[in-house]
Amino acid sequence: MSLAGALLRGRIAVLSALAIIGTAAAGLCANVGVSFTAGGIGVMAAVFAVMAAGLPVTLRSASLTVVALLCPLPGLAVAAFIGDWQWPEMFGAQDLAAGWLAGLALSAWLAWAIAVRIASGGAPREAAAASMRELTVPLLAALLFALALQAFDIAAAPLRATLLAAAGSGLSAIVATPLLASLARPGESFVTHFNRALERRNRRLAFLDFATQSRWAWSLGGIALVLAALGFFGLQIRPVQIGAGQLWLLLPCALAVLAIAGLGDWRFGLAAVLAMAPAALLALRMAPAPAAAFPALGPGAIAAFLIASAAATAVRRGDDVPTALIRALAGSGAAAAGILATAAAAWLACVPFAPRADAVSLAEAVLAIPAALAFVPAFGVVIERVTPRRATVEARYRVR
Repeated sequence: MSLAGALLRGRIAVLSALAIIGTAAAGLCANVGVSFTAGGIGVMAAVFAVMAAGLPVTLRSASLTVVALLCPLPGLAVAAFIGDWQWPEMFGAQDLAAGWLAGLALSAWLAWAIAVRIASGGAPREAAAASMRELTVPLLAALLFALALQAFDIAAAPLRATLLAAAGSGLSAIVATPLLASLARPGESFVTHFNRALERRNRRLAFLDFATQSRWAWSLGGIALVLAALGFFGLQIRPVQIGAGQLWLLLPCALAVLAIAGLGDWRFGLAAVLAMAPAALLALRMAPAPAAAFPALGPGAIAAFLIASAAATAVRRGDDVPTALIRALAGSGAAAAGILATAAAAWLACVPFAPRADAVSLAEAVLAIPAALAFVPAFGVVIERVTPRRATVEARYRVR
């Protein structure tokens, strides 16, 4: 029996254990002194309200929306307790919300994948099992890449808190979302409404196929490199600490390498990394300090990596790279656009309550959308042209 099947058989026990852990952590948070200001409560409420209002547009199901909202919470509560315990003077609701958005993006993506299978005629339990088998490793790789960005300046306490929140809520989402979604019962009209909405979104996003054409891919890659160069050369010179300061940089590099290895295709992994480079470097240029640079890049990094993963899967099944990228955009573009737009709206709603939810965070959230939907396919084609796969060379020159 597979691990997915075993977890689904014991889903009530697993979900109960997660609920107990989350409730206990939340209780400890309340008892030992985790307290938020009125602005902090506003940040958390704004993120929850916007995600609750925006996700039904993508998922088309109230029950699956509830699943996506609830599943990251146990890990978030544990992260809040550990973060306040370790760094009480530096831990804030805004740092927690930044990591929470990454977990919400993962749970929303899983819920959407399950919704696609249910809308295709599958039962919720079978849809959840298939999504677990197909997406667990790509989701873990995407989470590692998001953590790599959050760990860029882990010596700063706010980013440690964000890193904890992203890791806790992300792992909780990956484990709990398919288990809880297998119990969901979308309404009778769900299949019709979801398929119609998906068809409309795919028609609207069909223009993105131009990014898989070689000449446009090179042009988009050039635009991305120009944006990255503007960010890089605009950086203020900051002193780098000797020893511990340099050693901290090994962690994000190691996480990024693990993420690419988990993807199983270094070309598409590198394409996802390069696609996020303009947003990351521009954020570093605009931010007053590295610790404030990457609060909103988590959902974008996750979307970029999951689109790259879908393209890598299509290549392994025999498609050429442009066709694989077109399939990835058709299969995942609508989810990426909906989830990233909702995350950007959530950051916009945080502005009245949090001083650091400013132009930097909003710019990151907005830049993440073209990075995932246009720069990933563009760099995927460019890297394939520069370093063609063996099968491509054999097909081109008819070598057996």
